[in-house]
Amino acid sequence: MRVGWLADPETEVVGGAELCVRRLLETKPDDLAVVPCPPGRIRRDVDCYAVHNCTRYTFREFLADARPDAPIVKVVYEQWWKGDPALRFFLLAASRVALFLSPTHLETFPHRIEVPTMVTPTFVDLEPFRRARRRHRGPREGVMWIAQMTSAHKGVDDAVRWAERNRTTVDFYGGGWMRPPAHRFVRDHGQIDPEAVPETMAAHRGFLFLPTLLDTCSRTILEAWAAGLELHLNEHCGALWWIEHSPESIDTSHETFWRAVRSAGGDG
Repeated sequence: MRVGWLADPETEVVGGAELCVRRLLETKPDDLAVVPCPPGRIRRDVDCYAVHNCTRYTFREFLADARPDAPIVKVVYEQWWKGDPALRFFLLAASRVALFLSPTHLETFPHRIEVPTMVTPTFVDLEPFRRARRRHRGPREGVMWIAQMTSAHKGVDDAVRWAERNRTTVDFYGGGWMRPPAHRFVRDHGQIDPEAVPETMAAHRGFLFLPTLLDTCSRTILEAWAAGLELHLNEHCGALWWIEHSPESIDTSHETFWRAVRSAGGDG
């Protein structure tokens, strides 16, 4: 089965959705073929489409270039305010299934959904974080924060206020233009390579994340949990539901996605 793969191209700021796409590509079953369909080059020689973040695509392009009878699996990563609203309306009305990343994500989603839905944790490999936790020697010190710094809802300012209120230095990691202000309790490290995150987490004692709006299912929360950090979170963290109610689902989320693709494409 050939799967047309629609995903916004990566930029210099790599966030959770981009890492989810990488994880799914890494776990692709051998008998499936992924056919890249970047913006401007949607192909028809496929059996179905998997659509990830798609703010760089338009409904007009999809209607003109995509195979009209190919079923669609849509992964919804956030609240989907960005991008072409006509394409959003179409995908939420015509997809075979739409995958959401937490029960709260689906319950609070602000747009009309007219297709079957599934709920699955974000797509993440936690084993490197468990290994880093086991390998770490010596004390675990300090509190860390890690996310894209491209949106105010990630709560950088609230995290800085937390650091000041608790008189605790916080190490900030992430790419983007919404940097934390210079402060005696702030250390801004910038974006680090994803491969360095497990060891970085394992060296810290706590993980801080205080988004101002719903964060559907932050992979970094699940990673910090697997690495054994004390979690300093608020009520806007959808990932916490999986930790509290269905932790076994986290390790198999990629299998849920590929089962949905197989089913949509008639191969399951």
